[in-house]
Amino acid sequence: MLSIVCPSRGGSELLEWLIYHLNFFDKKLNFDWELIICVETGVNFSLPKHPQLQLLVCEGESFFLRNYTAFCHAKYDLVFRIADDDYVVAFDEKELSRISDEQIGLVPEVLFSTQQMPNQRLSDRNLKFANSNKADLQNKFPDARITNYLEPPLPGDNSCYWGIYKKQVLLDICEQHGNFYREQFVASDWVFMAHLLSKGSVVRALSWTNIRHLTSFQTTMAEKNISSLFDKNYAPILNFLPLLPALTFIRQFIMEDPLVIWKSTNKWHLQKFQQIQDHHGSESKFMDQLDVLLVSQKTEWVTENGLFLDVFPHSIKKADFFRN
Repeated sequence: MLSIVCPSRGGSELLEWLIYHLNFFDKKLNFDWELIICVETGVNFSLPKHPQLQLLVCEGESFFLRNYTAFCHAKYDLVFRIADDDYVVAFDEKELSRISDEQIGLVPEVLFSTQQMPNQRLSDRNLKFANSNKADLQNKFPDARITNYLEPPLPGDNSCYWGIYKKQVLLDICEQHGNFYREQFVASDWVFMAHLLSKGSVVRALSWTNIRHLTSFQTTMAEKNISSLFDKNYAPILNFLPLLPALTFIRQFIMEDPLVIWKSTNKWHLQKFQQIQDHHGSESKFMDQLDVLLVSQKTEWVTENGLFLDVFPHSIKKADFFRN
């Protein structure tokens, strides 16, 4: 038995997506299942008629709230999470039996397409193998699982997020750190996935394949309000260190031993800082590599309200710019 959950913004392609997947799962699944679509208030579109299809409407625009609402309404103990621009092209229901009592979920093999239209993605002959397919998520140590998960280029490929997970584990994480996930900024979904891996290991599917739409990191970053939690003076930092909130949260609240991830965190910040500089075609006027290292090492979260302490430490030579 399986609850398939899709948090969606709606849009003109959703009807086509629904028709495809309702037909697909009708053919592939020989047990009870449901498909839950969760949209924000004000989204209008036509739904095909199907006994397994359920529509939920959430107040506000929070991606987290759409997920949480769908989890709460799911009838079954296993939740199949899928994005509304992903297409399942292969799935064997026997895969579900590979999730043991000790494991929390199952993730697919993922192929990426740069094609915009769904029919073009499904016929794309130039699919790219996802970096996340290589990560070892079955290590018996939580910190090792999280570090393995984060090792591929970050962010840009969080395909593991869209897997099949035990509903109670999903709900526990939502309720434990709900205040954090209600706010949206770059890579908050990576934090959620790190939380999942802290709870148990994840097995890789042998006969389940998804095709995902590949978007650039700059596009993803532009779509999110990265300063929603912070004073506007911190916006330049978050523009050049978009992973700072997420990786700091993982290091401080999820890792059993923060030192395990300390070196890697610095490396990821430096890599992303360089990529964004290259994208802009010039050196940053606000930060250099030393600034990046100092911010990465000294930034912490305040547990009681989820806000940063001094995000840009006083010891950094350009700090006065951000306090003006």
